[in-house]
Amino acid sequence: MYDLLSKDSVLIVDDFSQFRLTIKTMLHKLGAMKIDQASNAVEAMKRCVEKDYDIIFCDYNMGEGQDGQQFLEELHQRSMLLKGSLFLMVTAETTSAQVMGAIEYRPDAYLTKPFTNEQLGQRLKRLLDKNESLKPIHQAINQNDFNSALALCDETISSSPSLRFSCLRLKSEILEQQNNHDELMALYTDVIQQQPLLWAVLGVGKIHFERDDFSTALDHFQTMRENFPQQVSILDWIAKCQHKL
Repeated sequence: MYDLLSKDSVLIVDDFSQFRLTIKTMLHKLGAMKIDQASNAVEAMKRCVEKDYDIIFCDYNMGEGQDGQQFLEELHQRSMLLKGSLFLMVTAETTSAQVMGAIEYRPDAYLTKPFTNEQLGQRLKRLLDKNESLKPIHQAINQNDFNSALALCDETISSSPSLRFSCLRLKSEILEQQNNHDELMALYTDVIQQQPLLWAVLGVGKIHFERDDFSTALDHFQTMRENFPQQVSILDWIAKCQHKL
């Protein structure tokens, strides 16, 4: 466990210097040596422009300016977060439910303050073990070799059934980039029949929207709002549909 992060570059983003120091001390005990810090999203973005990070710890509430979720969304929208990089959102107990309401660009994990070094190490080990299994897929995606990535997803599903939904999620992201709506709809339908995962249910509505079938999309998102009342981000899609109509 003490060399768990010895090869990883880490960025800590938090407006409180004392908490950054606390996280840094914990990470040192887990073997991390390459650690940078930022006090807000603007500073963190500059860091991410300069180098790629394996792991980002980001506080949700960073005072003025962007919060942690908005920073994560900008990283994705600017394609600055490589596949296989981990983004961990740090929240207070009072804000954890609010943060988890995001349905797109979700962090790899949520950490609720306070947490111990042992808890952090166990959480990171699970995430890193999973990432190691998915590493060939991530590498293919980062190299824009999407055909290989899709094939690797299918191979991994066959060899490691426990990673099925993770691979299907990666496949959906590739097919979405390729605007392959027919295969996407088939994938989402297959996932929902097995388990109504939020990202797949959302994906169905997004396909209707992309096909300019705004009435069907609106009905879908309104049903989602009833079934997932805690997911306030669904209101954004309802508003988009209403605007189009």
